[in-house]
This record gives sequence, C-alpha cells and structure tokens, in this order.
Amino acid sequence: LVIDPAETVTAAEALRAFTTDAAHGCRMEADRGTLEPGKRADLAVLTADPLAIPATAVPDITSLLTMVGGHVGHLTPWPELGGTTGLPEPGA
Repeated sequence: LVIDPAETVTAAEALRAFTTDAAHGCRMEADRGTLEPGKRADLAVLTADPLAIPATAVPDITSLLTMVGGHVGHLTPWPELGGTTGLPEPGA
C-alpha cells in the first residue's frame, strides 16, 4: 500500500537501510552491515533477487538458506536432493 509515492524508497535503498545503515546506526559497522573478511557472516539466500523483480513480487520471495554468525540457521530442503538439505542431520 503506497499512500504517498514521494515517500517511497527503492529496493536498493531498503536493502541498504536494513544492512549497512542499520549497522552504522548501532555503531556496529566494524563487524556488521556488509559481507567482508573479518565481519560476521549473517546472510540469506533468497528465491529471487529483490533488486531485479517488481516490488509487487517481493512478498513472494522465500528464504532458501539463512546464516547467522557464520552458522546455518535455516536451510530449505531441495527437491533435487530428494527433499533433503544434503547436510548431515543434527547429532548424526
């Protein structure tokens, strides 16, 4: 829902607001906000590129993989792997 088009942001601006700018606002840009050596590896692999699709399609994007602090937090099973993640089960 767009009430005032003059107050909208682009997808790139929104992504930056939730990453680089958020880390800067919390004074944590030394180890957060961008993917580079020595920083925390928090990332998400998505089903689509939110910068390359229409804004109306963004709500349909889902996460395939989420990593927090360099550790896998979520991994969607892949049909190509027989409905598994391809990784060992926890505790195995």
